[in-house]
Amino acid sequence: MAASTPNLAVRGNFAVRAAAAVQRRGGGCFSGLILRRVSEPSRILKAGIHNPKPGDLFMRWTLAAIAGVLLLLQPAYFFFWKQCGYSACDQAGLAASRCQDADHDRGETLGIEDRVLKSTLIRQGVSLIEGGRAVDAAVLVKQLDAATCQLDLPRNGPSISDSAELFRFAKESVVVVGGLYKCNKCVRWHVNIASGFVLSSDGAIATNYHVVDSPTERTLVVMTADSRVYPVQRVLAASRPNDLAILQVEAEGLRPLPLADSTPPAPVGSAVSVISHPDGRFFCYTAGVISRYMKIQATGGQADAVAITAEYARGSSGAPVLNGQGQVVAVVSSTESIYYTQDSGQQRNLQMVFRTCVPVASLQSMVRPAGQIASRTP
Repeated sequence: MAASTPNLAVRGNFAVRAAAAVQRRGGGCFSGLILRRVSEPSRILKAGIHNPKPGDLFMRWTLAAIAGVLLLLQPAYFFFWKQCGYSACDQAGLAASRCQDADHDRGETLGIEDRVLKSTLIRQGVSLIEGGRAVDAAVLVKQLDAATCQLDLPRNGPSISDSAELFRFAKESVVVVGGLYKCNKCVRWHVNIASGFVLSSDGAIATNYHVVDSPTERTLVVMTADSRVYPVQRVLAASRPNDLAILQVEAEGLRPLPLADSTPPAPVGSAVSVISHPDGRFFCYTAGVISRYMKIQATGGQADAVAITAEYARGSSGAPVLNGQGQVVAVVSSTESIYYTQDSGQQRNLQMVFRTCVPVASLQSMVRPAGQIASRTP
């Protein structure tokens, strides 16, 4: 009987390997039970300290046969599993989740790599400059006297059920507006980051006037959510008092954001959200409410304004302020901090930050109906 022990050990090892393979490939609890029942006698056999009885041999061979059958059935098992649409996330307590939902959210759950996006913006922007496709920023500044333009604006957007769906829908229409420049301290290219959003599928982009009014930059580029970078070709329309500018890039098939009906405007207390790039934190989503409407004395004249509580910071200029349906109700413009004390020119004890935006009605006034001649700022 001792002479047959090595053969039994080999057979036991085959059963262990078969059961382990089933478990690794997702065989579940039953394969784990087989692995435990088969592996223990096998280890004893290898140590040479157990003389198996006929009943033990029958049990081991039975378990080995079951493990082998399960191994052979694995391709059909996984094909059925995939066709039914289940995913491994069920093991984490998400039994009702669908694989397609997990794939849809993967970009957000894995995290945005800000340094990679910034590097892409600079690298592709410099390539446009070196290829002679970029327009000088000084040329764009001279075009800021165009007051209106003609655009085909989208009427309505899709039906949106919650803030997560709103973000997924609107993110594709939010862009990064980058001003490329070289400093006097090194030979590398740098970028000033601002925000904007798509107005038309053929490349009209809305942002702030002050984003364009920067002649010290070499050029302006626009990067979409899928990391495509386009040079700004020209300014279609602009308003200095309202701090708005509409730019043109050579692109097709962009997804525009619909503009909300401004008559009447969204009431105070209405929920709003912002998708922007504060200080290079790309595609940041914040939420709040409309807190007040007011008149402000802006550079170039008086302007309408709206304050919101959704947070933003530098880099957010030109971002869309959205209602619950994903429609633009305002455009991010500036912030004003209120401090409790000012001592020798030092501001201390920050109390509140007012976040001032441009109502969508001001943007709509810059877009003229088809057939009208464009006007210029007097």
